[in-house]
Amino acid sequence: MPSGDADLPMDEAPPFVPASLRASLGFLLSRVGGESRRRFAQTLTAWDLRPAHYGVLMVLLELGAASQRELATLVGVDPRNLVAVVDLLEGRGLVVREPHPGDRRRYSVRLTDAGREELGRMRAASDAVEGEMLSVLSDAERAALHGLLSRLLPAVRHAAK
Repeated sequence: MPSGDADLPMDEAPPFVPASLRASLGFLLSRVGGESRRRFAQTLTAWDLRPAHYGVLMVLLELGAASQRELATLVGVDPRNLVAVVDLLEGRGLVVREPHPGDRRRYSVRLTDAGREELGRMRAASDAVEGEMLSVLSDAERAALHGLLSRLLPAVRHAAK
């Protein structure tokens, strides 16, 4: 362990990670991604929601409205599971289902005003957790990380199909 860690209390000392694992980009992405997801999911427990719920709300904020199938694709949730996600959000008054303007057999989902307001609070809490996690990076490093991950995302989505 580096000598600077000796000054930290035991419960604050970073865990030892062997050099062979630190050399593995896949391991680092998995470890950081897992911790990010854990913290994000923990933040959402204040609303008794999961990341899929947040994803639906965020997509609707950007698109205005979407079919359940579109939401499933964009959020990365199995369409069969998305029904329960939308049911919960609708039950809380955060979204509303309406007949799809182009197809009477489908429904379009949109944010309610209450959903928009609640999402604002969720985003503030999520941003705070993200800021804490990324606090060791400069603004330029955060921007570079965001850029690289944004470039990788399409490749990951393509590979998942």
